[in-house]
Amino acid sequence: MGCMLRSDLMTFCDIFIQPETAFEIVAHFGEMGCAQFVDMTPDVKAFQRNYVTEVCRCAEMERKLLYMESEMLKDNIEIVMYDSLKPAALPLNELSALENIIDKWESDVIDMSENQTTLLKNYLELTEMNYVLNNIGPMLGESEMTEEAIFGKTAAGDTGLQGRLFVISGVVKRSRSFPFEMMMWRVSHGNIYYRLASQDTILQDPVTGQDIRKVAFLAIFQGEQLSARLEKVCSGFHVNMYTCPQSYNDRMDMMIQLGTRIGDLEQVMSKTKYYRCKALRTVSKQWDTWMVQIKKSKAVYHTMNMFTLDITRKCLIGQCWVPDTDLQKVEDMLARITEKEGSNVESFILKSDDADEPPTYHRTNKFTKGFQALINAYGDSTYRELNPGLYTIVTFPFLFSVMFGDVCHGIILLSFAGWMVWVEKDHMDKRSRNEIWNIFFGGELKRSAGCAPLILILFIDMVLLSTSKPVEEDCDAYMFSNQERFQRLLVIIGVICVPILLFGTPVYLNKANKKKKAEALKKVSQFRRYQRRESDNKRVEDKILKEVAKYSVPFGELMIHQAVHTIEFVLSTISHTASYLRLWALSLAHEQLSEMLWVMVFAKLGLREYSMTGGVKIFLIFAVWAVFSLSILVVMEGLSAFLHTLRLHWVEFMSKFYSGTGYPFKPFSFKAILSGEGKDDKSEAMCKKKVAN
Repeated sequence: MGCMLRSDLMTFCDIFIQPETAFEIVAHFGEMGCAQFVDMTPDVKAFQRNYVTEVCRCAEMERKLLYMESEMLKDNIEIVMYDSLKPAALPLNELSALENIIDKWESDVIDMSENQTTLLKNYLELTEMNYVLNNIGPMLGESEMTEEAIFGKTAAGDTGLQGRLFVISGVVKRSRSFPFEMMMWRVSHGNIYYRLASQDTILQDPVTGQDIRKVAFLAIFQGEQLSARLEKVCSGFHVNMYTCPQSYNDRMDMMIQLGTRIGDLEQVMSKTKYYRCKALRTVSKQWDTWMVQIKKSKAVYHTMNMFTLDITRKCLIGQCWVPDTDLQKVEDMLARITEKEGSNVESFILKSDDADEPPTYHRTNKFTKGFQALINAYGDSTYRELNPGLYTIVTFPFLFSVMFGDVCHGIILLSFAGWMVWVEKDHMDKRSRNEIWNIFFGGELKRSAGCAPLILILFIDMVLLSTSKPVEEDCDAYMFSNQERFQRLLVIIGVICVPILLFGTPVYLNKANKKKKAEALKKVSQFRRYQRRESDNKRVEDKILKEVAKYSVPFGELMIHQAVHTIEFVLSTISHTASYLRLWALSLAHEQLSEMLWVMVFAKLGLREYSMTGGVKIFLIFAVWAVFSLSILVVMEGLSAFLHTLRLHWVEFMSKFYSGTGYPFKPFSFKAILSGEGKDDKSEAMCKKKVAN
């Protein structure tokens, strides 16, 4: 098994798979999650790869399922999830059958959705028209909208009235009603009769399904030119205009007809929605299974595109990183599938030496995963580098508790942590978007501890090699016997380490470089001696020459580099050690805030009340005090202590020995892909580009 102290040993392997068993073998790799595949042909374009058609078909089916998911969300239809049972990936023959099923359901849903949208548009027009008649009609009363009825026969026959009378009625968004009215007045220069309805109405957008507040308006004016200009204004404000009958009787007849049509349309819409929801509920029962199968199949084909096809050997050749402890499981899996499929040629895996720096892989469990995540946020460790995550399991909760420094508040945090453990199964497979919740839920220890107020003085006395004095006569300045001698020993050891740090590394590197340079030069001479053709691999020679240049660093350059590093290290050690005084400072601040809230809020305002209403007052003040205590002392101070603990690990502790310049081991894993951690959009982008062309 792996150890958190150093990353797992990794092996770079060449894998040879027969085409007839390739899909099932790669699918088993996805279930096992123990191999990180390397792209064998990085220079080949995505659309030129062997399984690009299969990848695009899966991406298209995934798009259709996402469309049906959006339609289910519109009608609040819950998708049935199967977390305990995850189906396997589908090979090409079974994938084609599923593709036909999804195409049929998508076509049915699209037809029903378009039909429903059309009905909603008709319903919107009818309801808007009915609203206009019901609210514009009372403005007109029983009069007719003619020149004679409005201006009288004499005025209508007067030559001073130029142009015939125009009437515009409709609905406008309430939020745009005032700008619309101002624009109508400006365009008409005030020669307009404009009124808004006294009541608004809320209508539903047929496309988005969102509610829209609108208001009816009536505009009466004269002149064809003015009518054309005002219609453009209405078009610019996206106003729906409806023609209102001129006579009172015609308006009443239209209102009756609209009521009948609206009632009939509501019945048709109800049946249409019923059949649409019935179809979507049927899809919802299989949606999760289909999506998992398609995502797994797409991931398998995408991984197979990283392989090369050897035509002469009739096999797929790939390269991957595998942890040493999982090699036997991979070999057993290959042998088992070969025997199961009855293949004439066996698929196998071989170790290879032609590899770059291996990836870093630390095996964790539910408890250690949270602490390792804190380290990885700083930087992934280099391969086989000393991992601070193991020490963090102990030091992180200890330093946090020192700065938090309150037993009762610690019990609150411990209770919250216990609740998270209690509901662990419900939240383990549900990834939250809240980053703080993910960090807390990943695992946190809590211990309550006190903080000695003499840390600052003790540290100063230690550096000055002087004896610390107790604060009071009955107190002891030291925590254990012979502490003063031990502190002086540590200071002496620290001083001795400075010349060792300055000269030890250059001397060791210079000696080691000479030996490695001689070995590299020997490789160069052997390579050139036995190279008989000009077409021999030039890359091997360049690699050896780079190795020679790497170990040809002069001793003076090593000394200069180490001198700068030593100065920086000594200065940072002093400043970083002093930075640990924040343990005392934050603990003191937490104590003072806690005391201030108790004295200034609860004790001063509540405990000094002796009247008949004192009980009620104490009850109310206790609620205020409890809210402040939880929000400030527990939550805010807890986050503050958490961040300072993180800094003490990242900057003060890990910077002394931890480089964090590696890259993580990211195996091909269905579990990571389904959780959204291993999603790759390159294939989908290629498919979208292909469709666009």
